[in-house]
Amino acid sequence: MAGSNTARQRRDSRGEDARQAIMDAAETLIGEKGYAGVSLREITGAVGSANHSIVNYYFKNKDGLVRAIIRDRAEAIDARRKDLLATLVKRGFERDTRAILEAILRPIAEVRNAQGTCSYAAFLLALRVFNDISHWRTIADSPEMTRNLHELLRDSLAPLPADVVDMRFLAAFTVFLVSVVDWDQSRAFSQAVIADRDAYLQACLDFAAAGMGEA
Repeated sequence: MAGSNTARQRRDSRGEDARQAIMDAAETLIGEKGYAGVSLREITGAVGSANHSIVNYYFKNKDGLVRAIIRDRAEAIDARRKDLLATLVKRGFERDTRAILEAILRPIAEVRNAQGTCSYAAFLLALRVFNDISHWRTIADSPEMTRNLHELLRDSLAPLPADVVDMRFLAAFTVFLVSVVDWDQSRAFSQAVIADRDAYLQACLDFAAAGMGEA
């Protein structure tokens, strides 16, 4: 019985490793080419598998894979947002638009792949640029902490209508993603305008906050 349980645990571990490798590869490829520009064959090839049905086995289809990537990232991002929210509340910044934006956006820029690049930011940007709106609905179905921050953002810009705040946020969010991805690309060619990454992120957040405007 013990041997059977050990063998099952090994299979489960290998399966989880394979599942994670597929998500990591898909995140990077979609970030480079967009959702429609990446085939399942490319994804399986990137993880060194000759079994082109492996994505269907773990995720049913490419759409399920994209949603799995978003949900996988959401857990860690939401935990980080919880920490940032606690800090801004402690400092009395619950109505500070800039501080709230940082709590929402910074965790996305902090997610990096094995190569040290912001692959998830590139992935989200690709979904946005290539108009994959159905996947943005998955992003909108956010964990509780993220929803709380969005409510604080709306309150910080009252009496602006919620739909106006949401429209401005989507624009600010998109510009922020562009900036994060651009820094990665510029760094690759040693052409980053601001060499220090955190200083660059702070400048991006200042710009995003300015784009939200005043009530």
